Amino acid sequence: MKRYIGMRLVYLLITLFVITTATFFLMKQLPGTPFDEEKLNRLPVEERQLLYASYGLDQPVYVQYVRYLANVVQGDFGTSFT
Repeated sequence: MKRYIGMRLVYLLITLFVITTATFFLMKQLPGTPFDEEKLNRLPVEERQLLYASYGLDQPVYVQYVRYLANVVQGDFGTSFT
């Protein structure tokens, strides 16, 4: 019985990993940014770069992915843009 519960837990963790990975990379494939492009284009380049840096969007995708997984493990799903 304990082995059965252990296997179900392993399957659960694998499923969660696959879902979070798919979600991250599918969101990366969508066009645009999380910011309103009209307002973003009015900002000077320096401020736009600071905005991207504050959310880590200036980092390579693999760095963003590792940071995303670390935050998901801690229960931090980021800032809501709504």
